[in-house]
Amino acid sequence: MTTAGPHRGASYAGVYFWNAGQGASGARGGLSVISFPSNLSNSPIEMIEASAPIRVRHRRIQRGSGGAGRRRGGDGLDFAFRFVGDSPTTASFIMTQMRIGPPGLAGDGAGQSGLVTIDGVRPNLTEHVILNPGAEVVIQTAGGGGFGAGPD
Repeated sequence: MTTAGPHRGASYAGVYFWNAGQGASGARGGLSVISFPSNLSNSPIEMIEASAPIRVRHRRIQRGSGGAGRRRGGDGLDFAFRFVGDSPTTASFIMTQMRIGPPGLAGDGAGQSGLVTIDGVRPNLTEHVILNPGAEVVIQTAGGGGFGAGPD
C-alpha cells in the first residue's frame, strides 16, 4: 500500500508491504504471514505510525485462512488501521489478484482470498482510493493453498 498527502502543514509519503500465507508442499505445511519468494518483511507498526497519519488497530495472523489438506497452507495477515490525517490522502493498495484464493495441490483446499474494506465497503483496487479523515481500513491477505487430500 502507498499513501501520500499533506498533514499538519507537511507532506508525507509511505510505502508498506503486507505478507500472506505460503502454500503447503508434500514435505511440510505452508508458513504463515511471509513474503515468498521475495525478501520483503512486514513494515513495523512504529514505522507506519511515525511516517504517516495512521493509527494501527491490530496486526495479527488471520487464523484458519490457509487451505485444508494433509499439509495446511500458511495463514494470511489481518491488519486494520484508522486514517487520522487532517485532510484526505491518496492511497493505492496494489492488491488486485484477490478474487479467488490460492488453489490447493494434490486434491485439497484453496487458501482464503484476500480482502480490503474501507469503512466496511470493498473499494475498486485497480484505482487510487481517497481515504478521508477517520476512515477505517481492514486488509486481509490470502492464506496459502493446502496440499494433499485428507485430514491436517
